[in-house]
Amino acid sequence: MAMPVVPLAQAQPWPAKLIKLIVPFPAGGPTDLVGREAASIQRTALGQPVVVENRAGGNGTVGLEVLAKAALDGYTIGLTAITLSIAPHLGHAPFDPFKDFSPVTTTVSPLSAPPSAPMPRPKSSAPASAASTSAGAR
Repeated sequence: MAMPVVPLAQAQPWPAKLIKLIVPFPAGGPTDLVGREAASIQRTALGQPVVVENRAGGNGTVGLEVLAKAALDGYTIGLTAITLSIAPHLGHAPFDPFKDFSPVTTTVSPLSAPPSAPMPRPKSSAPASAASTSAGAR
């Protein structure tokens, strides 16, 4: 009895093409500078082009909306900011911060509290100076 030979589908290794990093604020500002440095580090680490796309407007909501509606292929990532947390409470936000974004890594702007503050802490041995806000991906 002969069995047909079916080649197994192989996933293409990631990243296999250009990565777009959405910065939800104008070029030249502090968030843009962080985004450009992050893109430079990613280019070196991943061996793929990483381009910064500034999508300013609405105090960050325009760029976050672009990120939320991006293809779910892992080739569009973005910096998030406090706007991600505040916008839904100020009216209709064009994204859901819980459903549309997933943290990938951390960058700058540590979130700190006194050691005695009654809140959960990350299970990390990293010092407080290494903690920070996150970049999201789609």
